[in-house]
Amino acid sequence: MTTDWIINDAVLGKIKDIYIDGDAIKEFIDNVVYKHPNWAVLLKNLSDIYVLVAYFGSQKYLKDGEKSWKEIMNKEQYETLEKNGDLVIAYMLVDERYENIHYIDLFDTVVRNNNLGYHMINKYEKERDYNVNLIPQNIILSSAKYWAKILPVIDDSGIVRKNLIDDFMYNTNIKPQDIAWECLYYLCDKDEESYNKELEELEDF
Repeated sequence: MTTDWIINDAVLGKIKDIYIDGDAIKEFIDNVVYKHPNWAVLLKNLSDIYVLVAYFGSQKYLKDGEKSWKEIMNKEQYETLEKNGDLVIAYMLVDERYENIHYIDLFDTVVRNNNLGYHMINKYEKERDYNVNLIPQNIILSSAKYWAKILPVIDDSGIVRKNLIDDFMYNTNIKPQDIAWECLYYLCDKDEESYNKELEELEDF
């Protein structure tokens, strides 16, 4: 079964600009924003947070072989979607300081394991005719492997390469002083086994 249609039918936009039920906003604030380590930042910028919103009614248009929200979400999430009619399934806070480069300040998914982060980025760039690169400003160690898979920095052997990171930054006109990608560079030239071993040693330290 595929999730492509129903996720593509989800709507991305700032809270202040798209239709989202008041109860769905309250649910997002109570169960996502206030539980986030940076809840004060999210709350301060609430109306400008980009949210990916699932709509209960989308399931009426599914074709054979396409997954429903009920199959994608856990029981509690689906019951909330059914009750409110819509549900925030992913979100991000974006710094739009440059015309062609927008930086992700905060970024997370509510519904897991469906590559919603990638879908958010793709929707964001597609709505701007792919004239904007949406990239993370800070990459922490726990998310470095995720971003390595999103950004074009892995070679044909599946290894992150420094020259590919440097080429991407050069071709995208990213200013080194604007980003903190040390943890992405940390992955360079490491296979899965060596990376996991070093990560364990760091965690033990």
